[in-house]
This record gives sequence, structure tokens and C-alpha cells, in this order.
Amino acid sequence: MNEQNFEYLKNQLKYTGFGESLQDQLREKMESQTEEFSLVHKPAFGDIPVEVLLQFRKSEQSELYFFNRYLLQLKNEKGTEVFTQSFRIGRDNNITLKEAFNLMQGRAVHKDLVNREGEKYSAWLQLNFREVDDSGNFRIKQFHQHYGFDLEQSLSNYPIVEMEQEESARFLIRSLQRGNRHQITMRLEGREKKLFIEASPQYKSIHVFNEQMLRINLTASRKTEGSAASVPPTADQSEMQEKNNHHGEEEGEDQEAAGSRNRPGRKGRHIA
Repeated sequence: MNEQNFEYLKNQLKYTGFGESLQDQLREKMESQTEEFSLVHKPAFGDIPVEVLLQFRKSEQSELYFFNRYLLQLKNEKGTEVFTQSFRIGRDNNITLKEAFNLMQGRAVHKDLVNREGEKYSAWLQLNFREVDDSGNFRIKQFHQHYGFDLEQSLSNYPIVEMEQEESARFLIRSLQRGNRHQITMRLEGREKKLFIEASPQYKSIHVFNEQMLRINLTASRKTEGSAASVPPTADQSEMQEKNNHHGEEEGEDQEAAGSRNRPGRKGRHIA
């Protein structure tokens, strides 16, 4: 076994969000010198059942192994359907495990990317659950830096307490860019209220949720809180209901999703 190759793959797993728990399995598989192998990982994202299949393949020209892709598998809240998305691993444009999970929840992730010509650019990524490609993956929508969505500007339209301090504002923005649903405090009608928000680049806005994870609307004056029951759904709410996406609670980078909804589209491949 090539020890440098092992160290490289070990670090690649770590920085892609898989931690260090797979190192012993990785070494054992590499020492077996099989042409290809897979590792199964079951991360903890609240009470949502998640399994990940990491796929490795040996080079045809050497003894080096490459981490090619991982398949993230989710079950719906009833455990009756399984949905899977494949995420490729390469030199550029890699999606971390947490980002992949957030994408599978229907949320958007902001990434610095490289195009085929080697040019760098930034874009928000979001899965299109209405379309699949030839490989059976949900297609990825991109909202580029010139699309017109300014996250910081969108946040400034709301009386968010965390935006009043530079450090907490920076943390909030980075958390939302990673696709998290983040708990914040808003000043509404003279009171502070705990709510949850997530970025919505397609509609150049943010989505706001109450403590029961129900979408709410705020009036143009930003002083009055609406309710999910009394406020008619907006265009993006209707689309989200139509998609029937999975919603979960997240606070910062470490608080994981707490609830779930069914996911439309194809059924996933089962991870053995």
C-alpha cells in the first residue's frame, strides 16, 4: 500500500466532512489491493436517517487509489421511500457532506467554483427535484454572482439582532451560505422573537420560519409577523409545497435538522 496515497485520501475524507472515523476501514481496504471498494458512513443529522456510500477506485497505471464520488441517501419521515444523490469528488467544485445534506433538504449552498476553462466564479447551487439527468441524479440549478441575489442586503431588510454585530453577522452569513437553516432573533412589535431563516437565491430573498418550522411572512413594514395559516402562500411557497421538500431545524453549523417531509422524484438506490 502506498502510504502517501493513504495520507492524501485520509485528509480528503476529513476535509470533505467525513471526519476521521473511516480511517481504519480505508487502510484495510487499500491493503487488500482490490480494484475498487466502498465505505459506508452513517452520519448523525438529528433524527433524519442518512447513509452515505463512498466509492474508491484503483488507478489502471499505478497502485494509487482515488476517491471518486459519494452517494448520499435519505429516507422520508415514514421510512417508506429512499432518495439518493451522487456527488463527485475531484480537484475542484467538491461538495462537503454537510452541504450535500442541506442540498438534499431543498436548501441552497453558496460555492466558489471553477469552470471548464479554469476560470473561477461564485454561484448558489440548488437541486431541481423536478428533473433528473441521465445518471438518475437530480439536476443542479446555479444562480451566478450576477444573478442579482445579495444575501447581506436581503438580511438587512429584516430587524435581525445578529446583523448588528460584525462577528455574529459574519457567522450568520457563512452559515446560510453553507445551506443551513439558522436560528436568529428578530425585533418585532417591540419584542424579540426567535425565528429560523434560510437563503432563497432563486427568489432573491430569505425564507423565515417559526419555532414549529412553518413558513411565515413579514409585512413590508417589517414590524408585523404573519402566520402560516392566515397568509396566502407566495409563488415560492406554492412551489415548495408542490415539491413537498424536507424541512429541518438547524442552528449555526452544528445544530442539525429536526423534522422531515416527503421528497418527490425518483427513488434512490439502496446502500448495502
